[in-house]
Amino acid sequence: MVEIILWLLALELLGLLAFPLLYILLPWLPDRGYAFARPIGLIFAFYPLWLLASTPVIPNSIGVMAGVLSALSLLTGWVVWRNWKWLLVFLKAEWPLLLLMEVVFLGAFAFWAVVIAYDSAISHTEQPMDFAFLNATVASRHFPPNDPWLSGAQVSYYYFGYLIFGGLARLAGISTAVGYNLALASIAGMAAMAAFGLVYSLVRLVGGKVTGGTLTGLLAVLLLLFTSNLEGGLEMMRAGGKESPGFWEWVDVKGLDGPKLSKQWYPTEEGWWWWRASRVIDTVERGESRDFTITEFPFFSLLLGDLHPHLMSLPFLLAFLGLTLGYLMSPGGGLRWARGNIPLLVVMALVLGALGFINLWDLPVFGALLAATAVVKGYSLARRSWPEGVTPLLAAIGVVALAVALYLPFLFGFQSQANGVLPVETYVSRPFHLFLVWGLFLVILVVFLLWELASALGSRAQRWKALATALLIALSPWALWALAEGVRLWDVGEALKAAWQRLLQVGPLVALMSVAGYLALWLAREARRPLGEGAVGDAVQGKAVQVEAKEPVVVTIGTESVGEEVARVEMVSPKMAGAVVRDLTGGKLAPETEGDSLGLAGAYPFVLLGMAALLVMGPELFRVADLFGNRMNTMFKLSYQAWALLALASSYALYSLVARFAKGGALGRLFLFAWLGVVATGMVASLYYPAAAAYTKAAPSKQATLDGLAYVARSAPGEYQAIQWLRRNYRDGEVMVEAVGDDYSDYGRVSASTGVPTVLGWTFHEEQWRGSRRPFEGRQEAVRRLYQTGDVGEAKAILEGYGVTYIYIGSREHSKYGSDGLAKFGELGAVAFQEGDVVIYRVGE
Repeated sequence: MVEIILWLLALELLGLLAFPLLYILLPWLPDRGYAFARPIGLIFAFYPLWLLASTPVIPNSIGVMAGVLSALSLLTGWVVWRNWKWLLVFLKAEWPLLLLMEVVFLGAFAFWAVVIAYDSAISHTEQPMDFAFLNATVASRHFPPNDPWLSGAQVSYYYFGYLIFGGLARLAGISTAVGYNLALASIAGMAAMAAFGLVYSLVRLVGGKVTGGTLTGLLAVLLLLFTSNLEGGLEMMRAGGKESPGFWEWVDVKGLDGPKLSKQWYPTEEGWWWWRASRVIDTVERGESRDFTITEFPFFSLLLGDLHPHLMSLPFLLAFLGLTLGYLMSPGGGLRWARGNIPLLVVMALVLGALGFINLWDLPVFGALLAATAVVKGYSLARRSWPEGVTPLLAAIGVVALAVALYLPFLFGFQSQANGVLPVETYVSRPFHLFLVWGLFLVILVVFLLWELASALGSRAQRWKALATALLIALSPWALWALAEGVRLWDVGEALKAAWQRLLQVGPLVALMSVAGYLALWLAREARRPLGEGAVGDAVQGKAVQVEAKEPVVVTIGTESVGEEVARVEMVSPKMAGAVVRDLTGGKLAPETEGDSLGLAGAYPFVLLGMAALLVMGPELFRVADLFGNRMNTMFKLSYQAWALLALASSYALYSLVARFAKGGALGRLFLFAWLGVVATGMVASLYYPAAAAYTKAAPSKQATLDGLAYVARSAPGEYQAIQWLRRNYRDGEVMVEAVGDDYSDYGRVSASTGVPTVLGWTFHEEQWRGSRRPFEGRQEAVRRLYQTGDVGEAKAILEGYGVTYIYIGSREHSKYGSDGLAKFGELGAVAFQEGDVVIYRVGE
C-alpha cells in the first residue's frame, strides 16, 4: 500500500506542475486541460531528462531529475503567481468537476490494480521484453539505453514510454517490479480521465448541460476501456452451449470450433479462452492461418499485461486530442492568431513528438489528424479571407515539423525492420469478421451519420463541393492501391477487375470516411446552435465577444429558455477573448468581435470518425513490409488507434442522438427506444467478455501482490536474490552472461529483471528490432562454448571478446549446458554472489 501511495503522489505532483500551464493554454475547454495534466506532466518532466542524458556529459540520475523538476516547479510557480486570481476563481467554480475527474482516475486505477494484483507475475508473452526495456532505462547512465539482450549495443526501439514509467518508479522510490504493474493501472486511470474530460468538453462546448457531459464522459470511459469487440458475445453463446456446429463453422473464428457448455457463468475451458477476441480476423485454409492478424483493444491489452508502446501511448494520444480540440476552438485565424497561440503550438509539438517516441506509429497518424483538424478550422475561416483560412494548416505543418525536430536524437538513431509499404494482395478481411471487431461502434455511428447527413442535405446550404472533396479524399487510398496493383499485374483487364472487387470490399469504409469529412466541413461552416448551458468559450449564432476588464468579471452563460435559472456562473480573465458572456447590468452581449462557430466543436467528432475509418480501411489496402511478411503488425497498430477514436466518437454520437430524439415526436421516440435496444444488446455482448475474462484470469491466484517478481522469489529464491544483488552492485558499462534460449521463455530473465546487458537474449526479437541476425551472429554459439568448454584459455578469450564482467550460473545454465564445464570459472574470477544453486562470478578478481 505504501508503494501505491508513493506512486500516486509522484504522479499527482507531475500533474499539478503541468496544470497551471495548461490552464493558460486551453482557455476554451471547460476543465482548462485538467484531464490531460498527468500525461502532459510526465512529458514535461522526462523530455528534458532524456534530452540532457542523451549528451555524454549529463547522466541519467536522480540528481538531474530533481533539477528538472525544480526548474519545472519554478516555471509553474511563476505562472501561478501571475494568474492566481483566475486559478482560484476557477477552482472554486469547478471543484466538483475536478473532483469527479479524480474519482474517474482512481476508479479505473483501482480496478486494474486489483485485477493485476491477482496476476502480477512478469512472466508470459512479451512481458519480459517490456520489463527488460523498463529496467534498461533505469540502469543506463545515458540514452539511448544499453540493450539488455545484446551487450555493446543500444536499444533499437521506441523507448520513451519505458523511460517515463521507469523514471516515475525512481521518483516514487519503488522497484521497477512494482512500477511495471502500477504503470499498467496508471495507464488505465490516465486514459479514463482524459477520455472523460475530452468528451465532457465536447458536450459542453456544443451547449450540453453538466449532467449530459458527465454521463457522456463516463460512457466514453466505458466504451474505451471496459468493453470488448462482439466476439465476447460469441463466447457467451458458446459457454451456454448455443447454436449448431454448422453455425460455428460459418463463424470461422479460430478456436471457436463448436459449443462448449460451461457449468459456470463464464467459460471454463482450459487455457486463455479470452485470447481469441484479439485474433478474430483471419483466413484459415486446411487448418492453417493465411491472414493472421491482431486486433487488440484496451481491455485485452490491460488484461494481458504486456507494457507495450501501443498501450503506453493511450493516455498521451488522448491528451494530444485534447490539445487539438483546444487548438480548434481557439478563435480567429491569421498571423495574429498564430502568434498568440505559439505556446500552445509548441506544447502540441512536444506532445506529438512524444507520441512518436512512445509508439512510432502514432506520429504520422496523429500528425494527419492534426492536419485534418486544421483543414476544418481553416474552412470555417475561409469565408472571411483565404489567408486566415490557410493559417491553421500552416501552423499544423509547423507543429509536425517541430515535433520531428524536438526528437531528432531518437529519430536519427532509430533502426527499423520496416523497409517500405506494399499493397495487400490476396487475403482481406471477411465482412462478418470486421463486424465482430467494429460492430458495436457501427451500430451507433451509422445511425448518427445518416441523421446528420439528412440534416445537412435538407438545409439551404448543402455545400456539394465539400461533399465531392470529402469523397475524393476518401477514395484516394483505394485509388493508390488500384494504381499499385495495376503496375504489379500489368494487365488492364485484370487490374480493373481487381480494383472493382477491392472497392466493393472497402466501399462502406469509403462512405463512412467521406460522409464524416463532409459533415465536419459542413458543421464548421454552416452550423448554428442556440446558446445553451455551456462553458466559457461557447459561441452564439457564430459570434463571440471580447471581455474587457482589469479584474475578474462575474458573468453568466445561459438562455432565456431556462427561465429564472442561472445556467452557469463563472469568473473569466480579461484575456479570454471570444468568451460568450452576458453583461449583468443590461442582459446584453458585450461589443461583438469575430469568433468561431459552435460548429467547430460539433465538427470534431466527425474528424475523429473520419480518421478512424481511414485507419480501419488502411490494412485492407496496404501493409508495412516487415519481417512478418503479412499485414499482422499493420492491422495491429492501426486498429488500436481506431478503437480509441471510435470509442470517443460513439459516446458523443449516443449523446447527440438521444438528446435529439428525446425532444422529437412519438415516432422519433419509438425509433429511439428500438435503436437503443439494439445498442444495449451489443453492449451486453461487449461487457460480458471483460467481466468473464477478468474473473477467469485473476481467480486462480489466491495471493495478491503488485510485485512482478514475487513469483521468482517463491519459485527460485536464489535467482531472486541474485537479481537484487545485481541491481545494487551494477555499474554502467558492465556486462553479464547467462544462458541463451528460446524467445517467450524464462531465458534472459536475469538481464531483463536488472537492465544489466547480457551477451545475447531473445534472438528473434533482436532480429525484429535490427532487421537481420548479422549484429549478433555467432554469439549464441560463443555462449554455449563458454559454459561447456573445459579450456580456460578459450573461455577467457570469449569473456574478453564480449567484455563480460559477471558470469551467471543458475538452473537454466545447468539445464542448457550441463555442469561439466563450470568448474573453470573459479580460475577466471571470484565468487561475488552465491545463494542456493545460483552463483555469480566477477571476472578478473
